[in-house]
Amino acid sequence: MTPNEPNRTESNATDPNPGPAPDPELQKRLERVVEHRPEPIVMSDGVRLAAKVWHPEDAPDKPVPAILEYLPYRFRDGTRERDTGNHPWFAAHGYASVRVDMRGTGDATGVQEDEYLP
Repeated sequence: MTPNEPNRTESNATDPNPGPAPDPELQKRLERVVEHRPEPIVMSDGVRLAAKVWHPEDAPDKPVPAILEYLPYRFRDGTRERDTGNHPWFAAHGYASVRVDMRGTGDATGVQEDEYLP
């Protein structure tokens, strides 16, 4: 959670839909999630994609399955708020979660060539 993001687990008496009560077990698991700064994935043509990774802290010793998200939306802005909730949640439930900036978007190099361009 960022300093400006509301704490969604706090009860708010004025909110008619305050959301679920905090789950202490989930909070413990979230504290054991490791988040890596963007890492490069070098393609065969030299283009570097950028991947942000979340995983359970024991994943290096006990491999876990991975969820790969590969989008044309930059992880530093457009999906940032969603990513800060979803990916740690996946990691807290036993998955590595990998969010990749596609070629030519965000922190990746190269040129984006797809249906979004003329």
